[in-house]
Amino acid sequence: YIWVALAMLGIALMVPWQDPTQHHFSYVGAACALGAGLCWAFYIYFGQKVVTQNIGMHALTIGIGLSALTLLPIGIWHNAPALLETEYWGKALIIAVLATAIPYALDLMALKQLTKLTYGTLSSLAPALAALTGFLLLHEEISMLQWVALACVMLASIGVTLRSTKKVA
Repeated sequence: YIWVALAMLGIALMVPWQDPTQHHFSYVGAACALGAGLCWAFYIYFGQKVVTQNIGMHALTIGIGLSALTLLPIGIWHNAPALLETEYWGKALIIAVLATAIPYALDLMALKQLTKLTYGTLSSLAPALAALTGFLLLHEEISMLQWVALACVMLASIGVTLRSTKKVA
């Protein structure tokens, strides 16, 4: 509970509570972020069910194929001629492999080895690492409060991971 509370504190510290309109805070964006978090929880829950039943890579193949078929009508509607230009097919295949197939295959492998809590907490490091990358590579400004928030989230991730490895040992 301590690590979950620390992660929640970190997330709460990132919100500009004092004057949301001054910082261009979007309530719609916050609602979308909460929805994305809920979907991520479903992904972790059902992903672990898939890997425990040993249908992981088959389910991944079916999922990617269904996603492509679902989005195909949208692509046809917006720019049908572009779908027939073969010069982009190679790049599209590379993007599909590097941005979808490999990351999701690695996710399934991780879900097979880790508990849902450990995987979810380690996944929560992604925004913190993105903020650090933005700071280092793009020279984005991060306030002291945001540094504290990032530290809370990262400490929570480390704490949950260390706790789960002690249980396994």
